[in-house]
This record gives sequence, structure tokens and C-alpha cells, in this order.
Amino acid sequence: MLNQKELLDGNYDFSTYIDPTSNKYKWRVQTYNQEYSRLKKFLPSKGRLMDIGCGLGTFSELFGDDWEKYGIELSDYAKSVATQKGINFDIKACEEGSFDLIVFRGSLHYMEPLEILSYSNKMLKPGGIIAFLAAPNTSSIYYKLFNDLPMLEKDIKHFLISDKELRKILEEMNMVMLEINKPYLNTPYARPIRDFGCFIINLFGARLKFPFYGNMFELFARKNAGDKGL
Repeated sequence: MLNQKELLDGNYDFSTYIDPTSNKYKWRVQTYNQEYSRLKKFLPSKGRLMDIGCGLGTFSELFGDDWEKYGIELSDYAKSVATQKGINFDIKACEEGSFDLIVFRGSLHYMEPLEILSYSNKMLKPGGIIAFLAAPNTSSIYYKLFNDLPMLEKDIKHFLISDKELRKILEEMNMVMLEINKPYLNTPYARPIRDFGCFIINLFGARLKFPFYGNMFELFARKNAGDKGL
């Protein structure tokens, strides 16, 4: 059994990611499956995947054995777990324009967006898909009123962006928008009556943290088939 020190790697606590008895674990797995279901309709049955900020590899694992899976991850502990799930971290061995799918799941806001998006565009095949899941959204009413989002850690620099800003950047890269969603009501985290009550209380100066419509977005786009991204 791993102790707390081993679980806390790179200032990120993975303990709730491996405890199947916890609600956080169950909700996360349910959310992964919902996201995968919305994404897979745009994908071929097999291909090459890059998961940027892949964590323990749980989301990438949903793609099965027909997908060649690569990951980018800072945590040594997470990489060791993901490697056991068949995720390869030797990205340097991959040529430009060789990925059918690039995924950012809850990770884009930790990176300088223009730099990582330019890199992703180069690595994506013409006709390939780029997907952003569980992305904090600065166009949400929560953020506009409270200048904060409940999923953001303190003392960590975040590169925040809205769904509209990301769409504009991708379209300038000659990508075609496929779908933009703001998942909330169908997620296991939503408690609409409770969350609306918290929203009202915050209007009077409280600083409660709670899920709310528009706080997170997901965006799927396709690289123009005639664009090599170079």
C-alpha cells in the first residue's frame, strides 16, 4: 500500500484516483466515460493518441488496445502507473503529423496555451482531432462574478482561457470546430438546487466552492485535411 508521501508527487495528490471506494473516484470514472462517449463519435476505430497531462492514464485506457497511446506527464508516480497501462512516454520518437488524436483533459490551464497549441498542431495529422476536456472557462458567470473557479489550486500559476478565446485561436490555426459543450447537469458532480443556493450565498460575500453551469467546457476540433501545420 502506498503511503501519503508516495501518493503526493509533484504537489498533486493522486490518492482519490486509486481508491475505488471513494465517491471522488466513482464520479471521476463516470465523468471519463461520459466524455469518451461524446468524443468517440468523431474518431476512427483505431489510431495514435497523445494525452497531454495524462495523469495515471485512466482516460487513455478507455481507448483500448486498437489505439497506440502516448502521454506527457510531469509526475513520476503517475507515469509509472500509466506505463503499466500501456502508455508510452517517448514522444521524441514520434514524427510530426503522426497523431490521430491529441487530448487535453484538465491540463491546458497549466501550460502557456499558444506554445502548446502550436506544438499540438504540428504533431496532429491532417484530419486529426484535438480535444479539450474539463477545461476551466473564464466566460462562466461564476468566474465573471467571483474572479475564481472552484477547481483552481492556490499558489499555482494558471493560464486561463475561455471557450470563445480557444475557439478563435484554433480557427486561426485553420482548424474546424466540431462541438463545444458545457457539461454540468448530466455530470455526477451537479446538485442544481444546492449549487444555485451556494451561488446566491456567494453573491452576499461568501466564498463557497461548488460546481456550476459553464465553469467547465469541452471543445472538439478537426485539423484541416489540407493543412500540415508546419
